[in-house]
Amino acid sequence: MTNKKTLSKTASNDPTDGARLKLEALLRRELPRCAKCGACTAVCPVYAETQHEAFSARGKLMLARALVEGRLECGKNAQDIFDNCLVCMACVQNCGSGVRVDHIVTAARALLVACQGQQPVKRTMFRHVLPKPGRLAAIMKGGAVLQRLVFDTIPETSGLRRRFSLPFLPPDLPVPSISPRPFVGRVPEFNAAFGARSEGELTFFTGCAANYLYPSIGEAALHTLRVCGYNVHVPKNMGCCGAPALVAGEKATVRGLAAHNLELLAKLPGAVVSACGSGGLMLRFEYPLLTEEDADEHDAERARRARETAARCLDISEFLICTVGAERLQPLFTRKLTRRLTYHEPCHLGRGLGVQAEPRALIGLIATDFAEMPEAGRCCGSGGTYGLAHWTESREILRKKMHNAAQVNAAILATGCPSCMVHLTAGARITERDMPVFHLAELAAWAMGYEPVNAAEKTRFRQLEQ
Repeated sequence: MTNKKTLSKTASNDPTDGARLKLEALLRRELPRCAKCGACTAVCPVYAETQHEAFSARGKLMLARALVEGRLECGKNAQDIFDNCLVCMACVQNCGSGVRVDHIVTAARALLVACQGQQPVKRTMFRHVLPKPGRLAAIMKGGAVLQRLVFDTIPETSGLRRRFSLPFLPPDLPVPSISPRPFVGRVPEFNAAFGARSEGELTFFTGCAANYLYPSIGEAALHTLRVCGYNVHVPKNMGCCGAPALVAGEKATVRGLAAHNLELLAKLPGAVVSACGSGGLMLRFEYPLLTEEDADEHDAERARRARETAARCLDISEFLICTVGAERLQPLFTRKLTRRLTYHEPCHLGRGLGVQAEPRALIGLIATDFAEMPEAGRCCGSGGTYGLAHWTESREILRKKMHNAAQVNAAILATGCPSCMVHLTAGARITERDMPVFHLAELAAWAMGYEPVNAAEKTRFRQLEQ
């Protein structure tokens, strides 16, 4: 491999050296553990569609090494290879040695960004919009107005349909509806527990998708936690978790977002409850990892905050099952779902956080007819922005997911990730299946008697009662 000492001497002259050294260090640690057995190819959704070795985890490891050694140029070819990955972690879970291919892919993307710059749209979004919560809110507000001119809702609960063709988007690409009133604008920062007795304080980490696309998730989570007896803090100025920027190779943006969010969360009490697998993964694992990478005397406080926040972070299904407990939950569920339900396990929630039993235990308290779909943990094809950049592969991966859900004759499809909800809802539309998609928090709130205020959300929730 490239000589680390030589790179270190010239680091001040070449901005790519830091990214190259980090990728090289990862490869030194992970590459010797790869047995080249090909077990990763059996579970990779992208390889299943392309049948191309370069898009397998094993292939990417070899190409990452070639990138560091200079045998593969930092150009379009390398960009196309490393971009064509869902970072779904299936290869990591299926690897007998636990090789962290996901970390190598994101490090390779960071090197490519350092070498050749970021694509203009992504550069604007990741460097000038995501780091500014107020700017993101303003853009989403404008998008909510603009979508009325460009799109029709069809039907009211199923997203958007273009009034006219847009040359830069495939005609069947899913377009989520932006809420004209985001979740954090609907609720106060402090929300007292329902009832006379309080079980304590906690903080709800909203996340971008639950805030702007599915406010009903935030409202449902809030209702559920308050019914369970908790005073819930909903911070108004919380930033994006940074997951989209991380997988795009924009680590500087992620560091800024982590610093902002960690400082804010340090002032707020109790457990940090998330309703998004990606957000939970960032808080619990990626923030501490980033602060360890940057560890020096100036970042000691941030590293401490990252560790403390990670220890406080729980997915909402974890919190309900492990903290509240089934015994306390059972009498609070005054309604039972009788329609057949199946569950899509989000990649970052199941494989990333290891939260697999808790969602199913929660479903068991709510639904009388639960059927496990084949390959419930296989990626739905969303992968953050992957569906936008690689819609052809993403669509076929999505079709397989919807086929698996249909195999068990499910009437309702549940998941624990707002981003997956967007994709799965589009999948139901593309495959012409009458299968509404709900978040676990929405199901729990409905079982506790929650009724949405918004007309479209009311219509969607009525599907649980048919």
